[in-house]
Amino acid sequence: KDGRCLHTVSKSIPAPKPADPPKLSAMTALCFAANGTQLVTASENMATLWNVKTGKELRTWEAHTSLVTSLALAVEDSVLLTGSKDGTAKVWDLPSGLCRRTLQGHDGPVMAVALSPDSKSAVTGGSDGQAKVWDTQTGTCERTLEGSKLGL
Repeated sequence: KDGRCLHTVSKSIPAPKPADPPKLSAMTALCFAANGTQLVTASENMATLWNVKTGKELRTWEAHTSLVTSLALAVEDSVLLTGSKDGTAKVWDLPSGLCRRTLQGHDGPVMAVALSPDSKSAVTGGSDGQAKVWDTQTGTCERTLEGSKLGL
């Protein structure tokens, strides 16, 4: 009644914590372009195209539905081949970022990929013990090579 403060109410607000730095995803595959000016990296289900000289990210896209395990790049034809734990390999048109073909046929993850020098053929190696030779223009599996059986 006389204007004196009877109680002071305060709430202690903790100082904001510094933000944790973003966690980087592990790189699972890397591939240089033949001319040495571009690099493709894979992390999780994503692929990223980089300019090596500037360090600039040129494009990042969702390449697969699961972890990307392998990459092969042919710059002269602008073709990228990716392999994944989702059991597929994909043939990409690098300038447009569009998938030209999805190569399916392994019983399990695709662990390794390679392109022929002219990019008309690809080979995929799977956890199923098979290597498959593909026509990249049609997506047809031309040959299946059986791996050696361990322990025999």
